[in-house]
Amino acid sequence: TPIHLKEGTFMLEQNTLTAEEFCALQQSVGFGLPDEDQVADALRASLVTYKYVENSRTLGMGRVVGDGARIFYLQDVFIHPDAQRRGVGTAIVDALLNWIRSTLPEGRTVTVALMAATGKEPIYERFGFNIRPNAHQGSGMQRTLTAEPPKA
Repeated sequence: TPIHLKEGTFMLEQNTLTAEEFCALQQSVGFGLPDEDQVADALRASLVTYKYVENSRTLGMGRVVGDGARIFYLQDVFIHPDAQRRGVGTAIVDALLNWIRSTLPEGRTVTVALMAATGKEPIYERFGFNIRPNAHQGSGMQRTLTAEPPKA
């Protein structure tokens, strides 16, 4: 069920993001055009998505992935260049963090992580995220995997 959220002066939509919109936003920020079927699978596996729509154009998005109990990741926060530096990203990250808080039993503490694009770290520091590595945490790490063809 779509939910419309008024976040400051922005109207955000919850769980209405399409694979086509996701792909267009990813391409608009210079991260290439992903496989639409893979994106559709990713959206179905997301815990929540938010998108910002202005004049029938989807100009921003973000989603939460994770186990829903201990670990949450902010993922794919993309803001179209036409909407950058207008508070859209702040509204989306606020909505994602507020959604996570709303799912937690009283007193529970969880980890919320993300991987920021180069140069975007200060945006997330404003929300309380820490840059790694630091005195208490090592570097974040990642790798890619490719499915191997079936063995004959």
